[in-house]
Formats: sequence, structure tokens, C-alpha cells
Amino acid sequence: MKKYILFLIATLVIASFQTIKSQVTAYNANNGNDDATSSLVRPYAWDGKGVYNGGYDANPSSLATSEADRRAACIMQRTGNWRFVEPYLPYLSEAGTVHVEIIFRSKGGNPPARKDGSQTSAIIFTPEEADTKGVTTMRLTGTWSKEIDFLVPQMTSAGLERMVSIYLERQLFPEITPPEGARRVMATIALALNHMTEDARKTVEEKISAYF
Repeated sequence: MKKYILFLIATLVIASFQTIKSQVTAYNANNGNDDATSSLVRPYAWDGKGVYNGGYDANPSSLATSEADRRAACIMQRTGNWRFVEPYLPYLSEAGTVHVEIIFRSKGGNPPARKDGSQTSAIIFTPEEADTKGVTTMRLTGTWSKEIDFLVPQMTSAGLERMVSIYLERQLFPEITPPEGARRVMATIALALNHMTEDARKTVEEKISAYF
């Protein structure tokens, strides 16, 4: 009986020690910040010190623009917290910034005015408006511009596929377009490919790769 009691006490002591240890570890991982949101900050946001509990551990300034765009969008999609993406903002493309703003609005947030004082609400289109503007612009010009990149994150999948299809019709010519030209087309529409459905992206990539 005494042995059983001693065994029970030892088990409880070990369990208590493990609980305390895990709490201390979690507290240290949060740099002493034991609030409810701190566990969300570390996995996704650069803290300037390189201290993380998993997730993205690279300073945003070291990232390519496309990767900064992707990570900022991922962070916003996961957390819905504007403060978490602020370290990335100086390194985002215009289209990447708009994409983050759109995600934030979809979660009920209202992005602050940009540093130049402009209000983002004045430059955000509805998906239908973005589709119309993107497809119409592409039909009229046949060229890919910064304005198109700006519209891409705001467009629907169907509108984006239609606009890309028009662009390919204007830029790729069987038995004429050289491999270098096809690669330039692929690089030009990289942002659009990232926003397309997997099936649509594969279709476009196969169409362009036929010219390599």
C-alpha cells in the first residue's frame, strides 16, 4: 500500500513538473508576453530579432517581392491581423499590397491610409468591376501593364482566365514565336498564374511550354 501511495505521489510530482516546464517554455517563446494573441504573432510575423516558434523566419527585406507578396497574403489569410503584415508592407508589390487589403476587408477590417495619405478604398474594385476593366483593357491593348498586375488580385477566376487567354492570343503565334518570347510571356503573367486555379494554371503553362 505504501509503495502504491509513493508511486502515485511521484507520478503527480512528475506531471506537475512537466506542466510547469511547458508553461515556462511557452512564456519564453513569447519573449515574456503571455497574452492570448502572442502565440499567433510568433509563427507568422517577423519580430526583428529572429526569434520564432516556427513559421516564417526570414527578414522581409531579404525576400524577393513575389515571395514577400505570398507570405504577407498567407499571414493575413491565417490571422486577419493587419499588424502582423506591417513589416512586409515596404517590400510588397502594388498588386501584393492590394491583395492583402482585399483579404483584410473580407475579414471585416478596414486598412489604414497609406503612408502617402491615399485611401485604399478609392482604388479597390469589386470583382465584377475588376473583371470588366481587366478584360476590356486587354482587348484594347493586348499588353500586360502595371495596371493589369494591380487588377489581378481583385479579379474572379473566370475573369482572370479570360484576360490571360486574350493576352496569349495576342502574344503567341504558332511557328513564329521563339522560345525566348514564350519565356518572357510566362514571366510577365507570373502574378496571374499565382492567382489562377490549379487546372487553369496547368492549361496556360502547357500552352506556353509548347513554344519552348
